[in-house]
Amino acid sequence: MSYVLGWKTRSNVYIAADSMITGAATSINDHSSFGERQIVDGSDSVAERALKIVVNDDLAIGLCGDFRLARDLASSVFRAYRRLRDPEAALREMIVSNGPFPIQHTAQLVVAWRGEPCPRLFSFNHDGSGTFQELGHGEGVPLGSVRAMHKSMTQELLKRLFAVERQGSAAYLAAALGALQSLGVHDYLLDDGVGGSFTGLSVSRETIAWQPDLLYLIDEPGKEIWPGVATCVRDQNLIVTSTITNQPRVFMTTVEGANDPEQWSEMWSEFARAYITRGLFDFVVLLGLERWVVVVIEMKQHSESKMLRFHADSIGSDGVSWFELHSEMRDALRRRFASDPDPEARDFRFGFEPFQAPGRAESEPPEETPRFRGAE
Repeated sequence: MSYVLGWKTRSNVYIAADSMITGAATSINDHSSFGERQIVDGSDSVAERALKIVVNDDLAIGLCGDFRLARDLASSVFRAYRRLRDPEAALREMIVSNGPFPIQHTAQLVVAWRGEPCPRLFSFNHDGSGTFQELGHGEGVPLGSVRAMHKSMTQELLKRLFAVERQGSAAYLAAALGALQSLGVHDYLLDDGVGGSFTGLSVSRETIAWQPDLLYLIDEPGKEIWPGVATCVRDQNLIVTSTITNQPRVFMTTVEGANDPEQWSEMWSEFARAYITRGLFDFVVLLGLERWVVVVIEMKQHSESKMLRFHADSIGSDGVSWFELHSEMRDALRRRFASDPDPEARDFRFGFEPFQAPGRAESEPPEETPRFRGAE
């Protein structure tokens, strides 16, 4: 069970995926990094424990459905591509080598190719028939067990966010991941095997780029200090550090037995613990808990802007940073979204704030109400 998406714009291809895996019951943490109660039921468990995107050479592949089978199919695609250097031919060979389809256990793939004259996007087994299709400009494919309502909602949200790509592929990916992450903040998706930390990447003619470094802040009404979850990708590891669980977690997925996950996790755990305290993020994503609101603030790896300050907590042995919006920014946000939509309507509201250099004292009056860019 999964939620994996691929979509294509005029200049880039994007893949995003959740991190939940349904499998044999094992010892798991009570909650995901974003506070969702994880499931252990009889012989099965649903827990945040995998990076569902793998990269090799010119290909990035999102894994969906039966995780072990999807990983094996991705390995077949990589092997075929190394020899054929053609993504379509590699997919055809994978189907012949692993068929006939449909097979007993379902697995689906989203495959992105970096190359000239433009990147390409394919989906495999999207309809359960064991075939693949290529997607064109403005098209996307949502795969997995998430409810039809959320698939439809995601497609609508991504359409609204296309304008943000003018700010760059990293800004657009940050906005898209914020929209996806908000699904789990507002709805309990683990019954469908979906949730945890979302991650993603962009593919252009020149490069495959993992998500920017993100800090998610969850706007809890009445709280001056909001829960924070930091996510980044290093050495093809998804690193997540959360003030909700006060835990760092490292997820990776290997194909063809390239690396030892336990060794890699141990190697990056110390970095994960320190990461959230550094305050060096590319974007900060504000998720409204009461209202369906996502606001993305560009940080450019600066530890503070005119909008956000970072505080190191000296209490206790585990150093954790606290994050706080400057008062005028918080007031502006709440004025902007003061009118609550009908909860049943699930009205989605989005804002993008370009980087603002630090330097103005909070006591000075605000220059103006922040402008919101992007689709609303």
